[in-house]
Amino acid sequence: MTKKHALKEAQKRWGKTAAIRDTGKTCTCGQKVCDFLHARYAVGRIMCGLFFEVHGDGKSWEEAFEAADKKKAADEERYKNIIAERKKR
Repeated sequence: MTKKHALKEAQKRWGKTAAIRDTGKTCTCGQKVCDFLHARYAVGRIMCGLFFEVHGDGKSWEEAFEAADKKKAADEERYKNIIAERKKR
């Protein structure tokens, strides 16, 4: 996926506030912590015109969007559980 395609995909998902970031850096040490701290590609949106809210990141644009999908699914599941717990009360 190219940077242009990544931006179009981000705009499809998050509208006008969509943003992508390519740091241009890749860590090659292979340690899990470096994968987390030094992900080259990130996708998300701009909040309040100042902050980049990362929805997903990874070693490729595709991986970043996959991570965003997983995060969204986890957030939806967490929200569903919160609502279910409140209904029990």
